[in-house]
Amino acid sequence: MNRSNEEKFQEKGRWIEFARDSIIVIVTILFVGLYAAAYSGKLDPLRDSTMLMRLEPLIFNPARYYFARFPSRQVERTLSAEIARLTSRTDVAQFAKEKANEEREVIEEKLRNVRVALSSNSDISAGSGSWTN
Repeated sequence: MNRSNEEKFQEKGRWIEFARDSIIVIVTILFVGLYAAAYSGKLDPLRDSTMLMRLEPLIFNPARYYFARFPSRQVERTLSAEIARLTSRTDVAQFAKEKANEEREVIEEKLRNVRVALSSNSDISAGSGSWTN
């Protein structure tokens, strides 16, 4: 089964996004682990609690940002898929409408031709006094 280039590109993009998200999670866990080790006194250079208090926002604010971005990215993906689905439905409905309009115009043209034929036929038969085939 052949897949289109767009599907392959989307799959590659999903893998890149997964790798980026995984790296963010690993780096965040690493920073939190280092912070916990320093806070418990296992890291000698950072035994000073004032230094830890200064580093705390630098560690936790990026982590909060990225973990808050995960759900919003999922919502963005869902909404983008919904927009694409509705767009395709709109395109299908527009095509059906155009096709129905074309069919209506063809039927109206046929009806006009029948009316012209009947009116010319009735003019002929009215003049001769009998119906002709």
